[in-house]
Amino acid sequence: MRTVISLLVTFAATLADSADVVLESFASPVHTWKQQNDPVMGGRSTGTFTEQGDVGVFEGSVVDVPYLKAPGFIKVSSQDSHAYPDITSCSAMKLTLKATSAYAGYRMSFGTKHPPEGKFFASGFKAHFDAPVGEFGSVVIPFTNFSDLWDDGTGDLIKTCQDDAKYCPDEGTLRNVKTISIWGEGVAGKVHLELKEISATGCGEATQSLFKSRAEIVLEDFESPSHTWKQKNDPVMGGKSTGTFTVKGDVGVFDGDVVDVPFLKAPGFIKVSSEGSNPYPDITSCTAMSLTLKASSAYAGYRMSFGTAKAPGGKFFASGYKAHFDAPVGEFGTVTIPFKNFSDYWDDATGDLIKTCQDDSKYCPDEATLKNVKTISIWGEGVAGKVHLEIQKLTATGCGASSVALESRSSYNNTCSGPVQKALRYNMTASSAVQDFPFPVADGETLADAVCCDSLFKPYAEPRGTYARDDVALFSKMNPNGTTTFYDSVCGIPLFTAPRGRTLADFQADTEEHGWPSFRQDELIKGSSHINHETGEVLSKCGTHLGSYLPDEKGARWCLDLVCLSGSPTRATSK
Repeated sequence: MRTVISLLVTFAATLADSADVVLESFASPVHTWKQQNDPVMGGRSTGTFTEQGDVGVFEGSVVDVPYLKAPGFIKVSSQDSHAYPDITSCSAMKLTLKATSAYAGYRMSFGTKHPPEGKFFASGFKAHFDAPVGEFGSVVIPFTNFSDLWDDGTGDLIKTCQDDAKYCPDEGTLRNVKTISIWGEGVAGKVHLELKEISATGCGEATQSLFKSRAEIVLEDFESPSHTWKQKNDPVMGGKSTGTFTVKGDVGVFDGDVVDVPFLKAPGFIKVSSEGSNPYPDITSCTAMSLTLKASSAYAGYRMSFGTAKAPGGKFFASGYKAHFDAPVGEFGTVTIPFKNFSDYWDDATGDLIKTCQDDSKYCPDEATLKNVKTISIWGEGVAGKVHLEIQKLTATGCGASSVALESRSSYNNTCSGPVQKALRYNMTASSAVQDFPFPVADGETLADAVCCDSLFKPYAEPRGTYARDDVALFSKMNPNGTTTFYDSVCGIPLFTAPRGRTLADFQADTEEHGWPSFRQDELIKGSSHINHETGEVLSKCGTHLGSYLPDEKGARWCLDLVCLSGSPTRATSK
């Protein structure tokens, strides 16, 4: 044990001597942080997150999910579009914080990666940590402790980065982690953390990276090229930009001059593109493009594009997914461009992106393009100057461990007998509650689609307290002097009428206690729904997932999702 402690102290001292990259300082936070309670099967874990002075205070209680009889989770996550700094030169995460008492379920996660064999709701790289109690201190978590293969039921790692390097944080994630979460998970108990700062440490060290790029797929090697490459000058309105492309030895040499188009008084372009019918390999399992090349001098107008996709409403001459890159000058190096940096919505006059993949996923490279990119182009565009590139190789990298899907699923409504009604009651159609749903949904998928009809989300509920949102306000819309009938959000059959056998105040108190509309035996409309007693799932006879059956000391209780009970009676059901 003495040896282990000595090694840890030495490692921490080494990190302390190297630069840190601050990811968030709660003295002046740049990100939006949001707390989330466990949504699964009536989970009762609760927490809060507030910014107080120079600290972020995360507190709450992790308790058993009644149906699962195992602890749930609470977490606080950054949720905004502000990019994080590049931490590819770093070797660990560092948290400056303190806890009020010992708790064994603290975890940190970052990013959105999801391995092919991973649990559906497990995304990002996660690691356990122990927080200092009573006094502020720094906790250092080496990147090698993180893994994206973890159990979404317990938070425990299934395989570690040290078991297999393919589960280590990848270069794309380290360039921008996108989101960071602090968890209380898998262990029942009280959570109270005060966070001062989150940073990456061990940065700028001249050491071999622990996170070499995953397998790469060669798209073109100019030592033995497999495609025909053709150079093109700007043809528009008397454009005078000129260039050439030749294969010399083991490199493709692209050089020329980008100058103003006289009529437009703005720089034109030159480019070299692959042509012909020779297909490219499938790169759907990859996460980035890489170019091994060098430039003779700095030039700010280099871009890469691939494919032939055209964005809806895109510029007429803009086809394919394009991204800017900076080429190393004087010596060969590798430039990696994550797929998320590419977009097919770009200005055909300047080459600049109009909207990015990160702005809207519909502009991200789609599966069909990644299966065969068809054509690749290297551009000098939109910036006047000398172009001289020597290109050794073009590859796709980060392959063999898929990232979050770039393309929408089209079969998300796969358990219900029909589509969700277009105008749900209680303002559920217009409510922005889907923004609080803790998991990514497909483009076009609504909260009702996900919770009521999508088998992938079957164990999960709408966000706790949805009924009480300002844009929903269920109890202000119920009959104050009588009963209200709740109808299936898909087929419109009546499911429950409340209150019956108790007062409206009793129904409201029951709902507020549990976080979801909670119905009792007298309120059930028999024959409209059934309980799967193996799972506790409640289903309408139309196939709509309604919620969970969770009896308590008061007797039978249906803990249900309002979004699935917000339909209107159809002509057939109202007869």
